[in-house]
Amino acid sequence: MTALKPDPDNRHRGLGLQATLIGAILITVSATAAIVHVSWLMMSRRNIESIVTQVNETTTRSTIQAVDDIFSRVESAGQLVQRQLTEDLLNSDNPQALEQFYLRMIQTHPTFAWLELGRGDGDYLGVHRHSDARINLIRRDWNPQTQQTQKTTEHYAVEVGGQPRRLVETEVQTETYYAPQRPWYKVALAQPRQLAWTDAYVFRTSRTAGINASLALTQQGKVVGVVSIAFELQQIAHYLQELAAQNNLTVFIVNTKGELIATSIAVEEPYTVTGPDSLQLKHLQEATTPAIQLVNRVLTSERIDIAQVDRPQQLTYRHQETGERYYLSVAPLGLLDWHVISLIPESNYLGEVNATIANATLQLGLVTLLLAVVMSLITSQWITKPVLRLSAASEAIAAGNLDQTVALPKIRELKILAQSFNRMAQQLKDSFVQLEATNADLEDRVTARTAALSAALANLQQMQTQLIHTEKMSSLGQLVAGVAHEINNPVNFIHGNLMHAQEYAEDLLTIVALYQAIQPKLDQRQHPELEDIDIEFIKTDFPKLLDSMKVGTERIHNIVKSLRHFSRLDEAEFKLADIHEGIDSSLMILHNRLKARPEYSGINVIKEYADLPKIECYAGQLNQVFMNVLTNAIDALEAYDRTCTDEQRQTDPPTIWIKTQLCDSDWVSIQIINNGPPIPAEIQPKLFDPFFTTKPIGEGTGLGLSISYQIIVDKHKGTLTCESKAESGTVFTIKIPTQKC
Repeated sequence: MTALKPDPDNRHRGLGLQATLIGAILITVSATAAIVHVSWLMMSRRNIESIVTQVNETTTRSTIQAVDDIFSRVESAGQLVQRQLTEDLLNSDNPQALEQFYLRMIQTHPTFAWLELGRGDGDYLGVHRHSDARINLIRRDWNPQTQQTQKTTEHYAVEVGGQPRRLVETEVQTETYYAPQRPWYKVALAQPRQLAWTDAYVFRTSRTAGINASLALTQQGKVVGVVSIAFELQQIAHYLQELAAQNNLTVFIVNTKGELIATSIAVEEPYTVTGPDSLQLKHLQEATTPAIQLVNRVLTSERIDIAQVDRPQQLTYRHQETGERYYLSVAPLGLLDWHVISLIPESNYLGEVNATIANATLQLGLVTLLLAVVMSLITSQWITKPVLRLSAASEAIAAGNLDQTVALPKIRELKILAQSFNRMAQQLKDSFVQLEATNADLEDRVTARTAALSAALANLQQMQTQLIHTEKMSSLGQLVAGVAHEINNPVNFIHGNLMHAQEYAEDLLTIVALYQAIQPKLDQRQHPELEDIDIEFIKTDFPKLLDSMKVGTERIHNIVKSLRHFSRLDEAEFKLADIHEGIDSSLMILHNRLKARPEYSGINVIKEYADLPKIECYAGQLNQVFMNVLTNAIDALEAYDRTCTDEQRQTDPPTIWIKTQLCDSDWVSIQIINNGPPIPAEIQPKLFDPFFTTKPIGEGTGLGLSISYQIIVDKHKGTLTCESKAESGTVFTIKIPTQKC
């Protein structure tokens, strides 16, 4: 690798990269600073305090005007009702006219909650605005004897247009309500010549808080009744909440005692009900919301007595902990001993100022961005494009494309960098060519060695499996043959002598019968052993005993024969064999696992054999295949029997079907089917892999199906497949040719 040599063109002097960048940054920052300075000069001219004072005054005037409007309507309506009742309706014999008059009055004044009339004799008539959709007309007839009132309530639905003309329901009940004892009646008696206002109290029927304006009805200088108009404090609170939401402030009304009447804060309840008609107004000191607590703190610190405030006052207070400034306004309402108080944090309007500044800052940012774009367009020809070309070339080299060169820019530093990059790219290309050649040769060697090792490993695994199978089958065959031979000799001896024993027994029984005929009666006292021998039972049971022994020896003989057929040690390795005989031998050996036991319902075996010729095969190895497949089927059905219910055992008992058929005269097909649980789809491709098993450790080697596959496919040139579905069960299909290929 050669060293890098300096290029004589490097002596070319041009505009430096550092100077270019510093110049662009200085221009942008200077322009930004100038615009920010001008914007702040414009924003500082605003007077926040004058804005807040104007809002406070407007809010106070609106609140006073709204409450005065309610009071003036109450006063004018009360005078109208007083005049009408005194002149026309009070002595009228038509009570329906009085009721209709009250209904019309409550309709035309939507701010009224109650319109009431109490007579001196205790009778009562009232109209209650329950909601915008319902008005209640209430009559109370006082009975002086029982000291009770019969209350009749008529519920009217307000139709479209506001006319309560449809009577919905009428209720009648008895209560102790005496109009002259109500607060609104008493206050009118105390001030009979003017509109009298009650303190706040709880309405008996609606259980809401409010106040009444009452006027005494007089005839000939005597009070004959009281008319009263009531409205709920909640109406004033709703108005204050709307006003506060519009102007972003807190506003509430208090009396001269510093007790809350209504507030714009919905969570602050201004009163507590203490009795059927009474309530306790909450003092400013008892308030739980921070805004009202702050107002109480300001009034206390400034030593302001609300009862002495007879004209609007403006106060400014700075919070000692947060440093925020608050603007407070206190003004009397005029008619009652109520005052309206409003509180505005300076931060509410600083937000608007900040929004204005943010708008100006946004404009500044846009201007700055425009300048930056212009500067970028100018400097991109000198700096950005050469750097991007170097970056693109570097990425191409990283991606493997080593044939890269970049053009030389005019800026001195970038020109030197481009020349160094071109030399480095050429040297890197040469190095990679050599490296690729070496790598290709190494990969060829690794590939060849890997293939050889893979083939050797596969052959080793196959030889290991075959060795295990051969050794296992040899040992098993010798063991089975030895056991069968050892059992067969004594069984043949027993079976062969049973016939002679039966003949001898028949001769002895004949002699006994002849003797009994000659000497029918024997003296049992001389022969006491005759009492213990039941000769008649022996004559009938002994032949049966010999028959059962004969059946047992035949059974043992069949089992030995099946073992010899299964081991096939006494036959040639490849010869003609009966497929059905091998299957039956396997079933005979597995008979103990198929039969029912107390804890096991057993397995049904259904054989559907076709008429098959003898085929050329390795009979012993083929029997091993049948044994492995049948054993797996029995294992699956035993697991199924342990988990299924009695109803499932009745409708779908564990069953194995064995079907054989001849295919195209050259192939034989054997299907072994069981109705156990299906094999999972992800496991089926691995069934015939060596050492693969789903059984617990110690219960399976994973070689049974693998060896069976080798016997069928490699030895017999056939096929062994498995198909398992929930609806059709598990089917193992074996196909082998009838003659050796």
